Amino acid sequence: MGPLAEKIQSISFLMALTEGMQALLPITMVGAFGCLLAFIDVGGYQAWLANHPQLSTFFMTLQVCTLTIYSVYVVIFLSYAYAKKLGFEDPIMAPPFALAAFILLTPVQLYYALPMQWLGHAGLFSAMIVSFVVVRCLKFFLDRHITIKMPAGVPHFVEKGFEVMIPGFVILPIAGAIGVLCQQTSFGSFHNIIYAIVQAPLKSVGLTLPVYILYELLGNLAMFCGIHGSTMSAWYSPILAAGQQEQLAAFAAKESLPHIFVGCFENSVLLGGYGATLGACLFMFFFAKSKRYKQVARVA
Repeated sequence: MGPLAEKIQSISFLMALTEGMQALLPITMVGAFGCLLAFIDVGGYQAWLANHPQLSTFFMTLQVCTLTIYSVYVVIFLSYAYAKKLGFEDPIMAPPFALAAFILLTPVQLYYALPMQWLGHAGLFSAMIVSFVVVRCLKFFLDRHITIKMPAGVPHFVEKGFEVMIPGFVILPIAGAIGVLCQQTSFGSFHNIIYAIVQAPLKSVGLTLPVYILYELLGNLAMFCGIHGSTMSAWYSPILAAGQQEQLAAFAAKESLPHIFVGCFENSVLLGGYGATLGACLFMFFFAKSKRYKQVARVA
């Protein structure tokens, strides 16, 4: 297992993906509770909520400004995490370019609107691909010093702005051109191409019982060998995240929930983390005779 784990951990994008998704947990949780409080139908709650439209609007706004534009947050967090993994001196340079490229690839109603459809779960894999490509392109230019040099004495933040000027004039027009060309196809947009060819097939296979069992077995096998199970989850977390966003969207639309296995399902499977160690902790706390085990249990 050791060589396999090392190989996975050497893939900087997968590690950045894990960190980026974890950083988005507060956004997901706030949006999920907003969705729940806006649409849950228990007793006379919905009737009561109908008499308090401002409160209903507040809950729905929480959902729309978090989950409905989830892919926007992914682009920002993931591009930053990936630039950091690649050793950028200023990784904060990456998110503006990645976000601009993502928007340029999105069909827009000029001066009026962005389609929310591709800013949420449907655009998740597009967001990941854009983050990867943009950060890699930036690194290509910076490593070869294809930048504008500023004279000594110029403030650091001004210098850094000009340093990425040339990459910006290459990356963003290309993204815009690809976006326009994709709109001429039968798919209608770059995001729909990625969704149809990559995201939908992966979800149809990944969110099934056999694959989920395999995923949990590999994570626990890794823990048994002394390797943290998150090493195995890096490739699977985007599929779970997409499923979870679809689940919440369906709940908000009062439709049948499309999936059983989504990200939060792990809270039921892995009580106490990988290995479901909560039971072991409780057992050691109450029944262990070993002083060392009791001490470990108290800390846990």
